[in-house]
Amino acid sequence: MIEDEIRAAVKNAAAEDDIAISDHDIKLEHPALAEHGDFATNLAFLLAKKLRRQPMEIARSIARGISSPLIAKTEVAAPGFINLWLSDDFLKKETADIITAGCRYGAPQKKNQRVLVEHTQINPNKEPHIGHLRNACIGDALMKLYHFAAYDAKALYYHNDVGQQIASILLAEKKAFVKSDGFPTTIAWASAAYTDIEKRMEEDESLKKEKEKIQIAIAAQDTKEAARAEKLTLEILHETLDVLAKLNISYDLIVRESDILKGKLWEQTFELLKTKSAFYRATDGEKKDCWLIKMPNAEDKIIVRSNGVPTYAGNDIANHLWKFGILPDFRYEKIDWKTQPEPLYMTVSAGGEARRDFSHADAIVNVIDQTQTYPQESVMESLRVLGFTKEADHYHHVNYGFVYLSRKTAEQLGMPVEDGAMQVKISGRKGTTISIQTFLEKMKDTLREKYGEFSSLAAVTSGAIKFELLKYNTYQDVVFDLDAALDIHGMSGPYVQYAATRAKSILAKASEKYRSEKAAVISMLGTDALPESEKTIIRTLYRFPEVVTASLNDFAPHYLCLYLFELSQTWNSFYNENRIIGSEREAERIMLTRSVIQILENGLGLLGIEAPEKM
Repeated sequence: MIEDEIRAAVKNAAAEDDIAISDHDIKLEHPALAEHGDFATNLAFLLAKKLRRQPMEIARSIARGISSPLIAKTEVAAPGFINLWLSDDFLKKETADIITAGCRYGAPQKKNQRVLVEHTQINPNKEPHIGHLRNACIGDALMKLYHFAAYDAKALYYHNDVGQQIASILLAEKKAFVKSDGFPTTIAWASAAYTDIEKRMEEDESLKKEKEKIQIAIAAQDTKEAARAEKLTLEILHETLDVLAKLNISYDLIVRESDILKGKLWEQTFELLKTKSAFYRATDGEKKDCWLIKMPNAEDKIIVRSNGVPTYAGNDIANHLWKFGILPDFRYEKIDWKTQPEPLYMTVSAGGEARRDFSHADAIVNVIDQTQTYPQESVMESLRVLGFTKEADHYHHVNYGFVYLSRKTAEQLGMPVEDGAMQVKISGRKGTTISIQTFLEKMKDTLREKYGEFSSLAAVTSGAIKFELLKYNTYQDVVFDLDAALDIHGMSGPYVQYAATRAKSILAKASEKYRSEKAAVISMLGTDALPESEKTIIRTLYRFPEVVTASLNDFAPHYLCLYLFELSQTWNSFYNENRIIGSEREAERIMLTRSVIQILENGLGLLGIEAPEKM
């Protein structure tokens, strides 16, 4: 990467002044103002105390010695920054590289590592809503980033078919307070029935006791309750994946929690844990007869309830021992639900086939909301207690904030809004939800009202919702506003898509002679100095590889959203202020347009968003 070459040049310059530094010492940043260069480093500040010299003196000494074909100019700025400008030759070459590398431009160096990304995992008692979709969009974007970097990455969907929520659904089905008649799908009924039974159990202790008996029967597995739970939850899961398929979100493997029990993975995990002093059975108090793991910085976590049933965290410990290849593997069965073009497998306790490509991970990424931080930490701590420190260090929890609807959006969707409330929290338990399908249809209707029917309607709708959910730091809550998500002039998916479409319309009108290979591209870029307006775009373009790497390393798809919005703004300003076809620099500007299209397509693709030909 370009940063590595710049660091090497700075390091060599420092060595000429007998200053020994490592690459790690050289922090590079992009100045906020173009007049301060393309890169800057505060290295002189870091060295001043150690060398007992003034920062400005050190900066001047290093700047004088910097020599590289990449760098056209260096300057020292008070109180000791070294500013660097990239050469026109480099900027031209990078433009050509973008065109010739095509869809692979920006891909990090290949990693021979297996990464398992677990995401979405909606409990099969809830109709998928926009809160769940944030999880799915984050997980899907991370998967696309890993594939772009040539990792052996697999997307896992953890299917909770033995938990407390499933016991609630079976109780609701048994009591039939909410009839299934009249609901369009099983999952729509389950969502309504779950909300109803949870409210009833708050007032009726006998219902709670009946639910506990059902839960114990499900956990035992060889029971009619377990068989019914399996059938019902698979039906709901199929419907869930049908909904997600409308947004082109796919998976490689469904891991059924029931198979952890049937395959005795939990029993093996329980025996391993009992050999460790940090795992203990409570002998008194409200947690009497529960098994807990000692937590270093939090309350000890219950892993096995007093009734002998493992908690979600308990089964999840077994799940992660399997992921790392520590426990025996599952068997696998290919399923054909026609929810995705890619192959989809599911764990099975008997039959199926043996495979090794779904376990033995080098790293694990779990996309789970911030309320699950404590259970996730308990799983990681359990790995450490069992002596699997390296595995725990390669266990990454990507948490994310809640999704709210703006007051206006909630009202547009016909949802109840409390007096004075500026936003509505999405909550399946409270029943304040709207299904993904209904939400998508509302977005399409809004677009139709503004622009009429158009060929890329589905792509723009999908792009709008994904970009809006991904443009925030994952730690932040999202207040989803329908108008903002569809704003063609704001920081939105449609804005970036429209920038790509405008660029494509120019390329469609350009001469065929501009569709050439690298050598011809470089010649078309010319030998003249680059105008500042063109440099501004290229300075944004060449940053794409570093944004991709940072997005992957920090589990932060929002970096890509911010970058693509900036590039779109820069391109639109250039387009509005400069003639392209018919200008004196037509060839150069067509090449620049091709580069912009390629980066927008690559970046949007990593977010799971299409760059339409027309809008």
